[in-house]
Amino acid sequence: MTTDITNIPLNKLTAWEGNVRRTQNKRIDELAASIEAHGLLQSLVVRKDGKKFAVVAGNRRLEGIRLLTEGL
Repeated sequence: MTTDITNIPLNKLTAWEGNVRRTQNKRIDELAASIEAHGLLQSLVVRKDGKKFAVVAGNRRLEGIRLLTEGL
């Protein structure tokens, strides 16, 4: 199995509307702190959605990354 890794700008990523998790997680700040300390340990899984890319796996990680980049 081959895995393709592509860097995609953060502003091109959106949450996938088919995501089964509907609850709001109040621990995104802890996840963001972990990402800041250790880096992103697992990649986001995305699929092309028009001009954007929908995150089909890793929406919490996406929110953590967005929290880290606020104000940059």
